[in-house]
Amino acid sequence: MNFGALDTVTRSTLQDELVRIWRQTGKTILFVTHDLDEAVFLADRIVMLAGRPARIVQDHYNLAARLRKTPAGARLAQNLAEALADSYVI
Repeated sequence: MNFGALDTVTRSTLQDELVRIWRQTGKTILFVTHDLDEAVFLADRIVMLAGRPARIVQDHYNLAARLRKTPAGARLAQNLAEALADSYVI
């Protein structure tokens, strides 16, 4: 599943729908994304992979889950971006 190619309104609607389905069913959902803001909004747990070969550079529970466009969510997305940048060696 990937919402990357969608317009902003459709993407947001589908993200909300995914959360609704998760709450209704209680099923585990594995969602892969390159969008850090999307990960912060959707994830209860974020496992970040980077490098070649891929390795885990962060693995933590997301206490800011579902906090779209909030200071806590923005801080977490920034921390993820910094960790990702630090994991790449040129």
